[in-house]
Amino acid sequence: MFKIMALLPMVKQTLAQLFRRLLHHVLSKTAQQYTTLPEVNLVSLLYPNERSSSDNGTVATGVTLNAGKSFAIQIDELITLTPDGSFGGNALVIKNAYDVEIFSNNGMGAINGQGYIARKTSSGQNARLVRLVNSSYVSIHDILLVDSPTFHVVFDRVSNLHAFQITIRGPDIGGTDGIDLGCTHNCYLHHIQVTNRDECISVKSPSQSVLVEDMFCNHSGGMSIGFLTADGMSPVSSTKLSG
Repeated sequence: MFKIMALLPMVKQTLAQLFRRLLHHVLSKTAQQYTTLPEVNLVSLLYPNERSSSDNGTVATGVTLNAGKSFAIQIDELITLTPDGSFGGNALVIKNAYDVEIFSNNGMGAINGQGYIARKTSSGQNARLVRLVNSSYVSIHDILLVDSPTFHVVFDRVSNLHAFQITIRGPDIGGTDGIDLGCTHNCYLHHIQVTNRDECISVKSPSQSVLVEDMFCNHSGGMSIGFLTADGMSPVSSTKLSG
């Protein structure tokens, strides 16, 4: 369901074919962890593609990409999580990455968590749709995230983040944050629309150098900064939120 297209002429076709086979292996029927993402500049991961017509864009297991450098994930159609899938708490995890972009080129890229069915059937499917951990120089834009069983996007210890033109449509219940942000340095989020019954964006502590503007929080619990611990409020510095 992943396909790699090399964007630089110097990247040989045989190398691209090798990467394509490796990434196809990631999405086997059991949950996998891909721990050595190739460090090839300006490689685009086309997700999904080259699937059978019976797949219908569904994903039943979580995917972890670890230690990648200079790559992009392009989502140009609907990805649907099975309500009883095995995700280990996350549908797509990117960690320890440098210079990564997640985007839709045609404005039709979307991930549907089918949280409504998961809650109705008590299946236990609890996947966050997108999670980035300990990563820097991250861009995510022009995608739609719908009905996560829990939080929709989680940024955990990210720096130099640019997130924009994202639409999130969550359920009308709590525990379904639009965006949870833990920013180590320099995060800019703007022109994002969230409809849910929990926080549309929550800036976690410790975070610093965060600018959030032109946020549209529809029927949500609004925006929050920091959280209480046993020792009081943890630090959040140089942060500005505006609707």
